[in-house]
Amino acid sequence: MWFEDIGKWRVFAPVRQRVNRWTNQRIRHSGTSIVTHGRSIYVIPTRFGLMLAALLFLLLLGAMNYTNSMAFMLTFLVTSIAILGMHFSYANLVKLEIAPKPVLPIYAGQSARFIFSVKSLNARQREMLWLGNPEEEQPPGSTSDGELVYDTPVLERGYFSLPRTRLWTCYPFGLFFVWSWLRFDTGVIVYPKPIDFGVPLSELADGTGQRSAQVTGDDDFAGIRRYQITDSPNRIAWKSLAHSREWMSKAFEGTLSEHRWLDYQQLDDLSPEQRLSQLAYWILESEREHVPYGLRLPQKELALGSGLRHQAQCLEALALCEVAS
Repeated sequence: MWFEDIGKWRVFAPVRQRVNRWTNQRIRHSGTSIVTHGRSIYVIPTRFGLMLAALLFLLLLGAMNYTNSMAFMLTFLVTSIAILGMHFSYANLVKLEIAPKPVLPIYAGQSARFIFSVKSLNARQREMLWLGNPEEEQPPGSTSDGELVYDTPVLERGYFSLPRTRLWTCYPFGLFFVWSWLRFDTGVIVYPKPIDFGVPLSELADGTGQRSAQVTGDDDFAGIRRYQITDSPNRIAWKSLAHSREWMSKAFEGTLSEHRWLDYQQLDDLSPEQRLSQLAYWILESEREHVPYGLRLPQKELALGSGLRHQAQCLEALALCEVAS
């Protein structure tokens, strides 16, 4: 907006800092579920609104100079419509209940998608609501079927907390910019970006460079395990499938049992962040190959396992891992 462009001038830097502190103190909309109130809603004319105001002023001067009643009527009519539009813009933003929905984890470098449910606390229909800044390179999030969608890029792993966000509208005529600052207690887990730095995965079968195997025959039943794509159909545990609706396979003592320990300390040639990216890549590869794996980090160790839940636990441990830079 035009007033923000002026605020970016160096001469206005102290004023901008003071305004930001004052705005942060006045942010009343904080929490997981937010209801917008009038005291934290701001209204200012847009560039088009300023142009219309200047035009109406010139029209008023002309009407006064020539004592033209039609010019007076036109001036007051357009002014009344503009003021009415300001009230509609304000009413479009007040008494809204906004609640964030769960956010799916992402990888570093991707955009986090925050989805908010929007509910009007009165009978008024809301139009053209947006989240974000109108001049961002990213298009601001808009309303769709009672939801607000806001995408923001996240470059670093860890827990990304959504910063204060602006809810705004220019409805209905685009003459006034109406906004309110919101602060939600929500965020997203950001996994390290999976990158393969060429470290051989085969050397980490059990953490010592050895594979674990037990081959004493193919006739002794040892139990059931999670089904893998490479398993023969003859070894599918059909009774277990009918009972639990989960694909399982019969395991015998002669079946090769391979597992991997993914150890942070074994990647000495990489930087800390590169180690985490390599471990994330190995986790995805192990899941793709249906090989059980465990994870060893400086402050945490996760036991051997497989499946989507185990993968999510390991990736979350990598995302929140504290390492020296």
